[in-house]
Amino acid sequence: MGLSIERVLAVLVLAACAPAAPGEGESGPTHAEPALLAKAGSDVSRVPVAPLINAPMREPRTIAALMFDIGGGPPDADEIQELLTGEDSLRQMYREISYGMQDLTIEVFGPYTLNEQTCLPIECCGPKDDQPNGPQVQDIIAALPSTYDHYFWVYGDIPMGAECGTWGDEGRPGQYARYSSYSFHGIVGYAQELGHNFGMTHEPIMQCPNSATFVDDPSQCTHSEYGSQLSFMGSGPMMVSGYHKVAQGWLSACNGVMVGGSGTYNLLPTEIPCNGTQILQVAAPKSRSAAAEGDRQGRAPTLTHYYLELRTPRSFDARYEDPQVFISIGPDYNLTQSAPYVYQLNRTPEGNNNNRPSLADGGYTTGMTFEDPAGGLTFTFDSVTMDQAIVTITRTAAGGSDTCLDDTAFTAPGPGPDSCGLPIPPGTGGAAGAAGMAGASGSGTAGSSMGGNAGSAGMAGMAGATLAGAGGTAAGAAGTSGGVSGAGGALGAGTGGTAGVASGGAGSPAAGSSGQAVGGGAGALPGTGGLGQGTVSPADDDTELKGGCGCRVPGERRPGSSMALVLFGALALVAQRRRSQSSA
Repeated sequence: MGLSIERVLAVLVLAACAPAAPGEGESGPTHAEPALLAKAGSDVSRVPVAPLINAPMREPRTIAALMFDIGGGPPDADEIQELLTGEDSLRQMYREISYGMQDLTIEVFGPYTLNEQTCLPIECCGPKDDQPNGPQVQDIIAALPSTYDHYFWVYGDIPMGAECGTWGDEGRPGQYARYSSYSFHGIVGYAQELGHNFGMTHEPIMQCPNSATFVDDPSQCTHSEYGSQLSFMGSGPMMVSGYHKVAQGWLSACNGVMVGGSGTYNLLPTEIPCNGTQILQVAAPKSRSAAAEGDRQGRAPTLTHYYLELRTPRSFDARYEDPQVFISIGPDYNLTQSAPYVYQLNRTPEGNNNNRPSLADGGYTTGMTFEDPAGGLTFTFDSVTMDQAIVTITRTAAGGSDTCLDDTAFTAPGPGPDSCGLPIPPGTGGAAGAAGMAGASGSGTAGSSMGGNAGSAGMAGMAGATLAGAGGTAAGAAGTSGGVSGAGGALGAGTGGTAGVASGGAGSPAAGSSGQAVGGGAGALPGTGGLGQGTVSPADDDTELKGGCGCRVPGERRPGSSMALVLFGALALVAQRRRSQSSA
């Protein structure tokens, strides 16, 4: 038909970037949208609770989501609003992973028809005069009713020849980046790009010889950039690892314990707020180099510490089949720069999705053990339940004392499940909150306009803590929903909530992040691993921010291609990724 092979492959590549719904056995990380469903009988209810962690609430981050039509039509406004502020939305994900500390206020604007039929370029930091559509988008931002912490480019269908991607500028804790771009739409992509703005890095795995979980010389293994399907910073619609929660300050004090010697520890679920230990850091017997480069986009870390956390089938993690303790290995905590790579280890690599940790049996359950490949350190999982894991850590060498994240002394085993609360409830609209009954929260009605977000209702009283849901009108004016203050007791009766005045719902800000993985694993195409682009390397100093790039493909199209097209598309994406990396 007169088309070059490059153009044909470029047109077809969206089959790899487009949302799909891969099952447990399908290969390749994608920005897919697996159903957020638990197996029968799983506890996935979300009921009101105040956060138990003694940390201050953060100011909501404000986001302007700008919908753009670049020739293929505008995005579906209802779909975007639900994705950003609905029950299983970006906003709810960040409320839950932060234990209610970080809310997002999101306003959706447009659609705007851009003059040039292409996306803004994949580069830091915001629209520029010399970029396609740059001056026009600058004018759109200048005309908004206020300034925002973050700006999302939300595109409709991508026309032939457009160069687009899902990506985000990379920030760091306390110095967030501002811009993200979305050429297709799903919770993994939106949450990951926001995560990059917050300073989170992709969550990889390493693929080791002979289907080993881990080896003494990790340079024999291969880095897989988006390999963890247990986190939206990898390739699954799941909560992020405990390491990221520590880096963001959402886990603090004795929520994290740095194990110095041998002992037995209570490890509590990471999905719910607790006053006990939710991540254990254990120094490895020796330092090791990272896996071989593979598709790594950032710096290779030195592997010095193990991280243990209990994941259970609750809320966004409802796809886990059973409670499991997962082990990762990476560097020491980095709380000021963008996070380094921390590799998710897979207990059963020989049969699980091209070595990707399985939701069914990639972690450790009651009676199992893990031993460092060089010896000298063993983890024994005495009991693993929905409520807690009891972990015995044994060193052959002399160890030191146990300390909490705030450097205070820790005495094992630590608090048990009675120190935990319940999942953070979904946000509702900004109407008046009802009076609290036995710790129940007031609920609000949904916001009615695109300008307003789904707001949070007054939350339950617990041990005297108070949370208030914010409201907003369609124009973004502030209102308050019913707050409920608890009176003593673990779930003491709450007092009456005050009436809210907002007609639209409240929201909170979100930030974008870098690119997502797509394509097949090893063997899907000769010599290739998971495909895709994205910024993951930590910043070189305290001021530099690196732009992200993801699925940057000329001629990108929306879903609808066959599996044969996926293979052609994947090949084009590999070539494009190499070009974009060489020019970075």
